[in-house]
Amino acid sequence: MKKLNCYPNLISVIFLLMVVLTIFLAFISFVFFKEPEGGIYWIIYTLLVIFSFSFSVWGFFYHSQYIIIKENKLILKTLFNTIKVLDLTDCYYEIAILSTYFGRRYINEKWICIYSINEKQKFKYGLANSKKYMRIQLIYSKRNLEFINSVIKSK
Repeated sequence: MKKLNCYPNLISVIFLLMVVLTIFLAFISFVFFKEPEGGIYWIIYTLLVIFSFSFSVWGFFYHSQYIIIKENKLILKTLFNTIKVLDLTDCYYEIAILSTYFGRRYINEKWICIYSINEKQKFKYGLANSKKYMRIQLIYSKRNLEFINSVIKSK
């Protein structure tokens, strides 16, 4: 069973940096800003740190998607759940250049887009795997393309 990452490693690095930055800013704030000592300030500040940290961790795990092939099925998974299962006999793939949002800007990236034969909706953007449609995308790389070529037909 071979495992391929769907998204670029840059996404994981961005979310990990957000976690580290949140922890660093929380530490700096607690050390240097002792005033004001009102209770509402600490409640709001604590909630902001908790939400920032939890969304960064969630983003890291959500964007750590990978695909595996098991029993003639293409399975899109994260660490905690299965997002999509496609039958290999009913799939085809295309290579597309899609706008992909990294941080504060869009970059055109090459993606391998895998569609079910019954799926009419094509990908418009990168980083768009979901449970709603019968399609999967993974970042274009020579290793990913060779693997997909060996199991799925190109359109």
